[in-house]
Amino acid sequence: MNSLIKNEVLGTLAIQAILSHIPEQRLELTKALLILPFAFNKRIRSILKNKNVVFVGSRDLALSFPKDFASINNHYLDLSTTSLNTMLLSCEMDLTRFDENFLFLTKEVFTSETAKSVGKVGNEIFLAAPRIAKILEESAADLYQNFRISL
Repeated sequence: MNSLIKNEVLGTLAIQAILSHIPEQRLELTKALLILPFAFNKRIRSILKNKNVVFVGSRDLALSFPKDFASINNHYLDLSTTSLNTMLLSCEMDLTRFDENFLFLTKEVFTSETAKSVGKVGNEIFLAAPRIAKILEESAADLYQNFRISL
């Protein structure tokens, strides 16, 4: 993906889209750092937005698509600064707020999900968001272990 496309504004869209699909609309910070590696990877996004792909959890995805999900660790490391900047920007926009170890969705800024208003990548993120949210409902320890993310 072009580095101009991977920016904090598109990241705030991803945070909103994913947090809006989580029942309590809150996410541990350790899990919030995984949003951009999922949302900004074109291949992972296409797997997750495809309704024909059936999975039980993160382990199932890692085993079913080993080549695609093996790169999560690299994306996590590459996007760690962008992820932090994105979370700070979303707080400045009053989209989210930090409270102890959680990131809470406070309001929705991006109200249209059409490709015309949020772009092709933004639209794909909105389509993949429910499934990314489902993955992020697992424990942080399981996610980091299943996707082999080293800290």
